[in-house]
Amino acid sequence: MFQIIDEKELTIVIDAMEIMEAPGETKVIVEGDKGDALYIVESGRLDCSKIIKGNNTHLKVYKSGESFGELSLL
Repeated sequence: MFQIIDEKELTIVIDAMEIMEAPGETKVIVEGDKGDALYIVESGRLDCSKIIKGNNTHLKVYKSGESFGELSLL
């Protein structure tokens, strides 16, 4: 995602970042929340699920280096 921006632009992006620690079972995003951030998994894993027809449905496991929330930036 950041491969197409130059070094100056990358510095701006990095300076805008904040570290967020999410211990086990922390809900980083809940459906319906205002989307205003891009998240990058630095280490560990993050399980993504959604309630579909009343059932908690597993969608994806995010691993180190993966990101989510990018649509909120558009």
